[in-house]
Amino acid sequence: SATIGGLQPSTAYAIAIAPDCDELTDAMFQQTTAYTDCAPLNAPYFIDFETESMIRCWTVLQQGVIHDSFYGDMYFPSVEISNSNAYSGDNYVEIGAEAGSTAYFVAPKINQSIETLVLQFYTREPQSLLSINVIGTLQVGLMTDPTDIATFTPVTSFNVSGTTYTLNTVDFSQYSYTGGGYYIAGRYIGAGSDTANVSGIFVDDVSISVISTCQAPTALNVLSTTTTSATLTWSGDTSVCHVYYRAADEADYTFVDGALAGGAFTLTGLEPSTHYYWYVASLCADGSEAASAVGTFMTGCGAFSTLPYSENFDAYPSIRI
Repeated sequence: SATIGGLQPSTAYAIAIAPDCDELTDAMFQQTTAYTDCAPLNAPYFIDFETESMIRCWTVLQQGVIHDSFYGDMYFPSVEISNSNAYSGDNYVEIGAEAGSTAYFVAPKINQSIETLVLQFYTREPQSLLSINVIGTLQVGLMTDPTDIATFTPVTSFNVSGTTYTLNTVDFSQYSYTGGGYYIAGRYIGAGSDTANVSGIFVDDVSISVISTCQAPTALNVLSTTTTSATLTWSGDTSVCHVYYRAADEADYTFVDGALAGGAFTLTGLEPSTHYYWYVASLCADGSEAASAVGTFMTGCGAFSTLPYSENFDAYPSIRI
């Protein structure tokens, strides 16, 4: 046995094991994938359900039964990752429920005080359910234990209808909850009068941000990318800003040292064929920051230079072909 230290949380690692001998062949290598435990999230946080290591940090419960990850089958309720009707990218969360049944999907634990945060996410109704004319209810709430539905406390609710994605906002400063240690959760309740009725929703691009005292930058855009760089632009407050970025499999954002102006910046020193998240924050007069929404980009593919090389395609669609 062996212990590997110094790893990042919430990250998938490919591990290869081979005998200690002078000449190695590919057949001698035994390979597997290991996932480190998930770390509590810090706002700003964004998930577009494209990266497996981030998806694994969410908890899914169906009728109070916990699943290791998003799960779907021919029975309801179901909470699964689908890839045909996303708001952005390829993936989104698809939820279906019979009348009176419930499904929960829970974000990682939050370090910050809940009253300082705002939640935003996009929803729409599945096209296939329009003819049924049954609309379920999506409740947004807080949990203290992501594995126990008895700890779910609803904060507000949404009735999702129509096949165009709509932005939903929950400003937690408008409610009476304070302090840290919460899990933000969604509870979907199936509608109708009997189990023949099935309702559902799609959910995509979930973000959690700190409530700010000045205007945040808007209209984030990726002008161009190379294998090791990305040119970024933004609008709104472009006077004095900070840029933050991280690879999808990293827990913490990297801060670009120095205040930037002009609404454009080129990140350099990036890794090839890597999915990155980034955002821009305006500097407010009181010293706080107003963070934009989180954007994404993928650097260009680079040639591999070491052997043995392997690819199991488990990272799709975050890999590029």
